[in-house]
Amino acid sequence: MAVDPTLTEAAGADLSMNDDNLLTEAEAALYLRVSIKTLQRRRRDGMIGFCRVSGWHGIRYRGSHLKAYLNACEVAARNPPPPPPKPKYRPASRRAEKNQRALMNFLYGDDS
Repeated sequence: MAVDPTLTEAAGADLSMNDDNLLTEAEAALYLRVSIKTLQRRRRDGMIGFCRVSGWHGIRYRGSHLKAYLNACEVAARNPPPPPPKPKYRPASRRAEKNQRALMNFLYGDDS
């Protein structure tokens, strides 16, 4: 999913942030690619750490908070990938190849 450059410019988000950057709700939501409401719910439920700068309107998120949340949400694959499918037909044996050559020689004459 590509990020719309106009959204990035409007929110002022730097998606190549380090762990010490403080991000606003809009920037953090853009980084996580969720809505601001979803970000607020996850903060309320204690799933994402945050910093209160000055009252409730001064909520900021550290890059380390967001990365820790993403790491906690990561799910490993349960099963290994399936093996490649077996071929429908088995390859011709040497005997079958010899018989095919003999038939071709009989029908069309000797190649040599």
